Amino acid sequence: MACARLARVYSVCGKIMKILSPCIAALLLSCAAAFAQDAPLPKPVAFTAHLQSITAALEKPDEELDLGEFILTLQRMIDPSIDVPGNLKRLDRMATEINATLPLMANSRVKVEALRKYLYMAGPWNDNRPFRYDLEDPLGKNLRNKLLSSYLDSRKGNCVSMPSLFVVLGQRIGLDVTLATVPRHIFVKYRDEGGQLYNIEATSGGGFARDVWMRQLYVMTDLSLRTGIYMRPLSKKEAAVEMVDTLLEFYAANGVLQPRVDLALLLLAHAPKHVNGMLHLAAAYGWMAEVSYMLDYNSPDPRMPLKERLKYRELSRQVMEWEQRARALGWRPMDPEAESTYLRRVDDAKKPL
Repeated sequence: MACARLARVYSVCGKIMKILSPCIAALLLSCAAAFAQDAPLPKPVAFTAHLQSITAALEKPDEELDLGEFILTLQRMIDPSIDVPGNLKRLDRMATEINATLPLMANSRVKVEALRKYLYMAGPWNDNRPFRYDLEDPLGKNLRNKLLSSYLDSRKGNCVSMPSLFVVLGQRIGLDVTLATVPRHIFVKYRDEGGQLYNIEATSGGGFARDVWMRQLYVMTDLSLRTGIYMRPLSKKEAAVEMVDTLLEFYAANGVLQPRVDLALLLLAHAPKHVNGMLHLAAAYGWMAEVSYMLDYNSPDPRMPLKERLKYRELSRQVMEWEQRARALGWRPMDPEAESTYLRRVDDAKKPL
């Protein structure tokens, strides 16, 4: 039955390719296999609890929002085995160890260098187990690898877990650091005492990266920079919203539709330029339209009851609207050649020196 249903889903998605944007159709196809998965999901009541918890956190003033606690609490919704208090103690201990290495009245640049050394250079301070980029999962397809607790345990991370740890620890030692985004990537923005902003690539040992280099590496429209969806330092609340994308991915991978919509709408209420939220809405509405109706009626034709046909059309309209909103801010689909170039760089990094 699962295989037959999955075949019908793929058949439906083939029709979507003809009537919807290819990038949104690809999002739907990427989740189709979830209908054949046997992954455990929270009980329905948990989705309401998730939304209430995230809502309460995002309604706090920025100065009261502990990004580390928010991330761990959020990711426990994906993996209930995560020990939030225990991991918070571990983060506090790490911050204390970094502070112990600092000279009196250390400026921000000294703190940045101490944090980089603590994380990325092998030494007794990290049991000779520095934090590294996970070359075996360069596109972050394994959701568990994005979890902060998993990164703390394995010392192997990606462009979600690595910058989030850098920022969480940086804020704990008094640095003005936050997250920033480029297409399908998160990095760190650091501001010094003079107000000068710097880019820090947590995935490459905390190296500094000039804006021009980021523009060369990640294809971005001029419009996306003017609207501020990329390269802009995020507020603490916006950084928290960015971290919720992992939960949206968890919902998507398991075919969870309405909670995915509710959560994406919540994020956009707090961060109206959150493009990933828009794309999740487009994909979720597409699933609702195609799977809920076309699987039952095969096509939105007169055989579908009028009420269902109107609902199908409204959901399809929502798909187009949310994609258009993302495009209006300068978002564009991922260039396949850019992804291939990135994977070639990863393969080169795996080669022995």
